[in-house]
Amino acid sequence: MSVLVQGEHTVKNLVDLLSYRAYHTPGKIAFRFLTNGEEDDLFTYGMLHTKAQKIAAVLQQRNACGKRALLLYHSGPDYVK
Repeated sequence: MSVLVQGEHTVKNLVDLLSYRAYHTPGKIAFRFLTNGEEDDLFTYGMLHTKAQKIAAVLQQRNACGKRALLLYHSGPDYVK
């Protein structure tokens, strides 16, 4: 399934969408976490893209290319990365 974004750009998966958002709106807030109603942490699309690339690089260093990986995180900022 493909989704058309901004008239001509087609994204096929979540990675494509994050890359698109990071390129076109890197400073826009993607996620904001609140603790007891107060802002605790936030990610812009640019920050989220960079953090996801770092995780991908670690997986590549561990020869996980093309393999399935199970990443376990508590809900919160680390989960979103």
